[in-house]
Amino acid sequence: MPESNRTVTASTEVSGDTADFLDVQAENHGTTRSKLLRRLVQHYRDAEENGLTCPHCKNEVLIDL
Repeated sequence: MPESNRTVTASTEVSGDTADFLDVQAENHGTTRSKLLRRLVQHYRDAEENGLTCPHCKNEVLIDL
């Protein structure tokens, strides 16, 4: 897929618990909720495009969403 230089704002409704979880994780990683979500999406995209392997046993990891 070709890379796009465009930026869009994406929003979604999440529960308070989910928002709290994202905020805590962002703080733990020294980043913002937005940047954390971008990193998660990039990680998921990489896994979809290149596969995901366990760093210990090297077996393929499948994430069923």
